[in-house]
Amino acid sequence: MLKKTIICLLLILFLSIVPIPQAQGGHLSLFSSLEWNQEQTNFTKNPQNFSQEIQNRLNSTRDSVGQLALLISHPYGTYDYTRPIFVAPRDGGGIIFEVDIHWHRNLKLISRNHVTRIAWEIINNKHYKASVIWDDSTFNPTHSEEINDFFRQLLPS
Repeated sequence: MLKKTIICLLLILFLSIVPIPQAQGGHLSLFSSLEWNQEQTNFTKNPQNFSQEIQNRLNSTRDSVGQLALLISHPYGTYDYTRPIFVAPRDGGGIIFEVDIHWHRNLKLISRNHVTRIAWEIINNKHYKASVIWDDSTFNPTHSEEINDFFRQLLPS
């Protein structure tokens, strides 16, 4: 009985000392609501401008986007950098942005580099979905719905 009590106390002590990362990454938006409303007319006239403008804004904030997305998908990872954002047309219409996040994890004396690739799909100038499409970590990415929500918030509703 004493052994169980000691183990429980040690477990409680351990859980109170070790920080548990939050799944939420914070708030970031590529456009203010006013900018978004003004740009919608331009984007409707020329869809190529839309993908180019999103790509430019993603690239100018890619470290923030990468850090926040990593915090959600791999809370124990250490962010290194995010490669320039790749954009491509989506089958059936729309566009896809690929975000390659480079990071590492220190496990005892071993440090290993990883890459997590997120695809963000946009249709008709609106968020469609975002998901991890490739990850070379030993540990699976977490909080897939939160990743989708994080990318949704990058564009005003």
